This record gives sequence, C-alpha cells and structure tokens, in this order.
Amino acid sequence: MSADKKAESLEEMRLVLLERSPEVYAEPLPGPREDFLVQKEIEAIAEPRVAATAGALVRMWLTEKDSFYLDWALTYCRQRKVGPTKTTWELATKLAELRYYGKDQPARRLAILKEHAKQSMMFLMINLIYSGGKLEAAASSAAMIFKTLYPHLKPYKASSLEQIYSEQIRRTGIEEEYFRIYRESGVGKDFQESFERVRKIVPEVDTELKGERR
Repeated sequence: MSADKKAESLEEMRLVLLERSPEVYAEPLPGPREDFLVQKEIEAIAEPRVAATAGALVRMWLTEKDSFYLDWALTYCRQRKVGPTKTTWELATKLAELRYYGKDQPARRLAILKEHAKQSMMFLMINLIYSGGKLEAAASSAAMIFKTLYPHLKPYKASSLEQIYSEQIRRTGIEEEYFRIYRESGVGKDFQESFERVRKIVPEVDTELKGERR
C-alpha cells in the first residue's frame, strides 16, 4: 500500500471511529437547540451518520461549554465535505465573536482528544474481537493504531489497553451488549471489512508498546 493510500485509510478510520462514538447515538437536547438544528440541516445534504456526528459535537459544546468541541464540529464538516448550513454558520460566527471579546472558555483540547482516542480504541477492539480476533491481539493492534492515529498524544501500552478493556468493557457487559446488537441487527459487510483492513495496515506491536500483562 502506498504512503498516500495508507494515510487516506488512517484518516478514514479516524472519522469512522468518531462516527461510532456513543454520544452520536444520544438524543438531542430538548428545545430544539442548535445540536438538533445542525443535525436536521445536514441530514438534507449528507448521510444520517454525518449529520448525527456533527450534531453530537455541537451538543458536546453546548453541554461542556468548551470551544474545542465546536472547532471539532466545523472541522469534521469540512473533512466530510459538508458545506456550511444556516446554523453551523451562525455557530461559527458566534464562536468568533466570543473569541474576539475574550469570552470563550480555554479549550481542553488534549484532554478531550485523549479521552475520545481511548474510547475509540475500546470500540475498535470490540469490533476486532467480534470479527474473530483475540483480546491480546486486539490490544496490540489498538496500541499501534493509537500511536499512528494520534501521534501528538502519549501512547498506551498494549497491556494497559487490554486491562482497560477487560475492566471497563468486558466485565461491565458492554462487550456482550455490542455483540448482541450486532447479531440481532446485523452488521454491514463493508463496516466489518473496514476493521479487517486495520489488521493489514497496522504492524505488530513493538517492544516499547507491549508492556507487561498482569
């Protein structure tokens, strides 16, 4: 695979993982508020998953009051080639005005991205395991793809991801709930194949990221 194709595949995986975040499936705020308006406006010009993701990022801005979420929402729309809607344009100008007057809250960019990246790796591992992988192998792949997708963040060791998954996903029943939903609703072939491609893109975990399993 060429360097350009690999970069394109990794960028797409970042977007896929964002679009499968739990917040994307949450209900809009009562109102309707801007998150609902953004979702409805984008549904008219793009796929529902794109609309739901943009709406979710706007909702996180409304609830967390952190300007980075709105930056993220606008950046995501550009990445998915979604032109500005009435509400996204109003939000962008509102954010610019807040910054102009120094009234926006400082963004917790790294903390937000670190938590999102960790949750993305948990989701990635769920799908790798569902498609036939073992926990140890899934953790190794996740450790390497975390380092590749988020080079500006401190990487996780494979052993740490394996422990987090065991405690927060498997023992809590989240893994089995995902598997149940997949079995009952069916998972699209293209969706599962995207995770199969991860195995071909990501190299074996290196010694530095392996860690010690407990």
